[in-house]
Amino acid sequence: MLFKFAQSLNIKMQKNTMFISKAAKEINKKHLETLFDAFNEWFKAVHRTLKKNEKGNFIYTIPSNLDFTLFKPRTYIKKCLDILSKEPISMYFDAKSPNIPELKESLIDVEVTRDDNLSRFNFNRYGSLSRNEINLDDCKIAWEDDESNFIKQLKHDNYMGRNRIETARIGKIKALESLGISVLMMDKHIVVPSKDFEKAKYIIDIPDEKIKNIIESAKGRRPITFEFVVEIIMKLVQSQKEREKALTEDDWLMMER
Repeated sequence: MLFKFAQSLNIKMQKNTMFISKAAKEINKKHLETLFDAFNEWFKAVHRTLKKNEKGNFIYTIPSNLDFTLFKPRTYIKKCLDILSKEPISMYFDAKSPNIPELKESLIDVEVTRDDNLSRFNFNRYGSLSRNEINLDDCKIAWEDDESNFIKQLKHDNYMGRNRIETARIGKIKALESLGISVLMMDKHIVVPSKDFEKAKYIIDIPDEKIKNIIESAKGRRPITFEFVVEIIMKLVQSQKEREKALTEDDWLMMER
């Protein structure tokens, strides 16, 4: 909390310089440098402790997003995060998803934005997930994707993507949802519940390029809607299942011989 306050104070001082004398600016600068020197020593000590494979509540003081302006302590904050297991810094949920977590932490640690279609969580400190009892073992990564693509898809049902590969990926999301599998975005990854992963795998494993080529071949012959894209994907899933069944039957025939 103190570190967040110091970050905000420094940014505010840099913006509001018009009516501050040069002498006052120097005094303020020295105060802030002293403050960030103290934080730097703290994160240096945290890094030393983590290197000894020791952990405690002190890990919850570590900012989790390196894109923030972290000033001098940034080097040791990064070193600490490099040692710790990776945690996502953002999660996006369909507003209708049954998997949106109930947060127990204060809004200092987690920023939440919601609208009719989207719930977004930004985690500001390491350990925010465990403190909110969000278990990453309950999730499995389906594929890497562009955050903005997922957000636009949630906000606008008719968003088709900037190109056919994006259309294919959004189509996969809609196909998963048609099977009752809820999808979320974690950093730059599409994620599905672990319990649904085997069912989802048939859709996940279809090459985007394959879907894209079928869409392109149908261009001009029928409207390219998401109903059509989902239809393509489900036919490919059915085809794959039939191939697997045929291979299994062949194996049984070989065994009987």
